[in-house]
Amino acid sequence: MYIVLEYLLIENFIINFLILYLTKILVRSNVRYRRIIIGAAISSLYSLVFFSPKTLFLTLPLPKLILSALLIRITFKYINFKFFLKELIAFYIISFIFAGATLGIFYSSKSNTKIWDMGIDILNGFPVKYLIIGVLISLIGGKLIFKYYHQKVLKENYIIDLTISYNEQNIKLRALLDTGNSLVVPFTNKQVVVVEYEKLKEVLPSKMEELIRANWECNYKLIEELLKDLQEQINLTLIPFNSIGKSGMLFGFKPDYLMFNYLGNEYIKKDIIVGIFSGTLEKEMGYSGLLHYELINGGVEHEYIKVQN
Repeated sequence: MYIVLEYLLIENFIINFLILYLTKILVRSNVRYRRIIIGAAISSLYSLVFFSPKTLFLTLPLPKLILSALLIRITFKYINFKFFLKELIAFYIISFIFAGATLGIFYSSKSNTKIWDMGIDILNGFPVKYLIIGVLISLIGGKLIFKYYHQKVLKENYIIDLTISYNEQNIKLRALLDTGNSLVVPFTNKQVVVVEYEKLKEVLPSKMEELIRANWECNYKLIEELLKDLQEQINLTLIPFNSIGKSGMLFGFKPDYLMFNYLGNEYIKKDIIVGIFSGTLEKEMGYSGLLHYELINGGVEHEYIKVQN
């Protein structure tokens, strides 16, 4: 019995760790792995209730719900009740995915006669190979589901319809409200909205493409010549940037205004710089610009003008 008990605890620890880890991914929690390990270790002890008739009441729905809530509270940092409820629901969704995948593989591999005759021993009889296959399928399926879910949330809450007006021409595109975009112009601290060149080229001088190519090739002599040629057509701003493993310079210009819709309200922003990006920001999600995060956080009270309907 000692060997069976040890195997049971290890098996439950691994499965519970995976469930809690996927819960962390789904709710985008920054909980440390140490807390997930502690939570998985505690929850693996739940399997011991089957060894005593006195503790079998803990397998009833209400006690199981209470224990699950305690597990979430122990594992994840409490923020508020709404987020706690979100974590608990995510935990159950992932648990159902694991159980469904494992049982589905098990029963689909057996004939109806064998299933009727064999039954499953909770402690010893469930073949480990089905658990392994079920876990793998759950991980792959869970990853695809979470990817779809995050993309849906991203599209609904963080991708914004944006209009840039320059020289009495309007450019319409979709932009991501990027919490990682803190780019500002040195000295003036004007916020920068990064936009793909392909979306802007219709309103920019034709030599801008040559300037961007020269910048990409680090041809500083040609850059200097082109800047002199362009100074009468457009007032360009040099914007140094740093990203992961890369640094460089963007060319920016001040539009007449920038307008976007967020949470049902339309706003206009005038004191801003548009940085011209030579590459492609993102294809799958369909956005061509990156909005500075402070355009939403606190911006309305300071520099926005609400458009009257």
